[in-house]
Amino acid sequence: MKNEEKLTPLMETPKGVEVTIRKSQAAELIFIINHNFAPATVSLDGKYKDIIKTRELQGNVLVEPQHTLILEKII
Repeated sequence: MKNEEKLTPLMETPKGVEVTIRKSQAAELIFIINHNFAPATVSLDGKYKDIIKTRELQGNVLVEPQHTLILEKII
């Protein structure tokens, strides 16, 4: 695709880890999906709230195999 070169990833991730974002007027959520059968580490660029486990995350975060993190950036 012609415009493909203008796309940039939301964050650097290991192979098999997908990051996507969903926005509404009320919130912006980041989904980090580990499709692997092994844990994966991702590096966050700031402080985030884990929506599922209601905890704060920052820095390097472990994503369990076949799991999804749903995060909201803390400003």
